[in-house]
Amino acid sequence: MLVAALKNFEGAMIFVSHDRTFLRGLGSRVLELGGESGTDREPLVFPGSYAEYVERAGHEAPGIYA
Repeated sequence: MLVAALKNFEGAMIFVSHDRTFLRGLGSRVLELGGESGTDREPLVFPGSYAEYVERAGHEAPGIYA
């Protein structure tokens, strides 16, 4: 219900979530902080959806299971 309601929002929003369904349902860009090692100083801005990010990276976002 939350994802459906937020899809209708016409403004900008920033969210942080570990919920893959939420990320796939709403994200239009990905900002990865820390990179693969978790210590990269430069953020990665990926201009596609979370699903496209996972496809390009070949795996889910790092640091979730540590």
